[in-house]
Amino acid sequence: MNIENIKIVNPVTESEEDFTLVSSFDSVDLIQGYQHFFNVDISDCLKTVKEIKLYKCKVTGYEFFWPATISGNDNFYRSLQNIDWYYQPHRWEFGIVAKKVLPGANILDIGCGDGKFLDLLKAGNKTNGLELNSVARELAKEKGHHVSGQDIKEFSAGNEEKFDYVTAFQVLEHVSNVKEFVTGALKTLKKNGALFISVPNNDVSYFKLIDFSIDNIDYKKTMLLNMPPHHMGRWTAQSFKKAAGFWGASVKSIEFEPANFWRTKLKRELFAAKKRMPVINNLARISNFIIKKTQPTSDTMLITIVKK
Repeated sequence: MNIENIKIVNPVTESEEDFTLVSSFDSVDLIQGYQHFFNVDISDCLKTVKEIKLYKCKVTGYEFFWPATISGNDNFYRSLQNIDWYYQPHRWEFGIVAKKVLPGANILDIGCGDGKFLDLLKAGNKTNGLELNSVARELAKEKGHHVSGQDIKEFSAGNEEKFDYVTAFQVLEHVSNVKEFVTGALKTLKKNGALFISVPNNDVSYFKLIDFSIDNIDYKKTMLLNMPPHHMGRWTAQSFKKAAGFWGASVKSIEFEPANFWRTKLKRELFAAKKRMPVINNLARISNFIIKKTQPTSDTMLITIVKK
């Protein structure tokens, strides 16, 4: 595919002019990186694309990869399921949002997986989800959740102003058609409802890396997962605040996950051994306290969006 012949469109504003080139890199580096570190073949996602480019919106600061056609397909995410730490059953933002939901609510979770978040709210609420993965979708249905295999654009056409709360946890960074996705979600939201979106916080320095020569293995894995075909865009708090106006919405609040080391390789290794060695458990607690006090940013942010 010759991306030079394809019109580049800003996925937030849908403009063809309000962005600038940040960097470009060879797709071979990505293919080799995913194969080496995750044993995942992404050549099918990248097809014949030889060069991938990263652009930055001049208006919002949002960064997006191009071409938009290289986002991960179903086979790609099925391959990632084989990585034991990839799908986390519980997320910080699940508990935060669950506490905000008033009883008797009608809830829609976009990209609900097997319904882990919806499980928290099943009692006393109507729990609905959208999930493209057929296996996860059936698991969610077996729990009693109402789950569709439609995407948000298709689903929103017949479900306008139906839900009190709409959620999309760790989904938007994977999406190449951002404005279409968010406006579709807002379309399903009642007038006084709230849309909760969680994404990686790209104000964290190691999320910004594009350096295939870096030696640190953990950083390199993080870098690869913050690039196509996994992530198609990079968000910061400021970019969200500025982007909301293009969707006919406004940001009500932004919350940050407390900085800690629970997602790091060190934590996983320590807690695998804590039951056998109590001293390891104490070390983990001390390390967590130190990092909380010294790390000023966190890797996940939760944005609450309301209609104007």
